[in-house]
Amino acid sequence: MSYIKALILGLIGGITDIFPVSATGHVTLFSNIMKNEGEIDLLFLIALHIGTMIAVIITYRQAFSRCFYEFFSLIGDLVFNIKMLFTGKNDQRRKLIINTYRKIVALALIAMIPTVVIGFFVAILSETLVGNLLGSGIGMLVSALLLLVASFAGKPYKTPHAAKYFDSILIGAFQGFSGFPGISRVGMTTSAAFLSGFSVKLTLLFTYLLSTPAVIGAYVLEIIRTKSFISSVGIGYTLIAMLGSAVAGFFALKFAKNFITPKHSKYYAAYCLAIGAVSMIIYLVIK
Repeated sequence: MSYIKALILGLIGGITDIFPVSATGHVTLFSNIMKNEGEIDLLFLIALHIGTMIAVIITYRQAFSRCFYEFFSLIGDLVFNIKMLFTGKNDQRRKLIINTYRKIVALALIAMIPTVVIGFFVAILSETLVGNLLGSGIGMLVSALLLLVASFAGKPYKTPHAAKYFDSILIGAFQGFSGFPGISRVGMTTSAAFLSGFSVKLTLLFTYLLSTPAVIGAYVLEIIRTKSFISSVGIGYTLIAMLGSAVAGFFALKFAKNFITPKHSKYYAAYCLAIGAVSMIIYLVIK
């Protein structure tokens, strides 16, 4: 791999990680087109996700900082209520869900439960498919199917106040399956959110908020598995790719709110179907 190729893969990964079209699927496809077969590994792909995660945190810094504050406030109130339970002072218990951001944090915490459980087993299955065009092609076809279903969702309307905790369980479960190569994390979570009736604004915030602990968790698990902090591609190439991903992701986020809606889902479905088919055809040809 060269620095130019690493930068190109980073830019591709950054753009496609923001939209529901699978960054992993695109990076795998273009890596093969550029004759980098077998060079990328899971740590390299996660590094690209970390790049876009940085872009997301910068773009949503106000909402994320408020969620961060409410997370620790929620934990503090929960501990206080447990203490009151054991002291018999139940009448002094604090209300846990007191504002919009507290509700979003609670929804996200519940969503992470199925994400972790499902994601753990999916990660074991997908380890051997990293960089494999057939695997990522199949994953993109799965993304296309769900996006097509989401295109029939009714008008998104739910605010955080109207969102149900079962909705977050469904969204978290769908995100868990996105650990399979080619299955778009954004595609899975936005589709599940739209099918649950979430508004576009809430869907995007919830999707990107959920992606942050998911990416960090994936990185930690891969470090434990490989006993390495850096991709086998090399630290220089990985950092260049991560930088490209962060920059591309930052600019892509400016368009996301206008182009990630239920009515656009059918176009993303058609696109994923086409790219997935191309990936599988190239796999069969080069095999």
